[in-house]
Amino acid sequence: MHESERVGLIAGESSPGGALPGYKRVQLAGRKPFGYYHGEGEIIVRMKALRATGLGFDRIAARLNDDDVPSRDHKFWNGIVVNRILAREAVSAGDLRTRLRLAA
Repeated sequence: MHESERVGLIAGESSPGGALPGYKRVQLAGRKPFGYYHGEGEIIVRMKALRATGLGFDRIAARLNDDDVPSRDHKFWNGIVVNRILAREAVSAGDLRTRLRLAA
């Protein structure tokens, strides 16, 4: 199985070689976090650099929009999305202090 694929078990007909009798494996779909796809990592680095200069999330979003930096869904950036991306990055990096500072 590819590492990006997720599977789960649901009650129902058992699949051949299934892990548990009476359950079958199904494909779980979900949206990949921002930064997963090519080119998104550079945008996160830029967001972090702008945040380090003291800009707020709305100002970072405005700067990205002014510079025509594409969002994944090709809509305008907003502060809430920037906050969520940076907060998730802080957690994934294991830096709790950064996460607490972002929430303030």
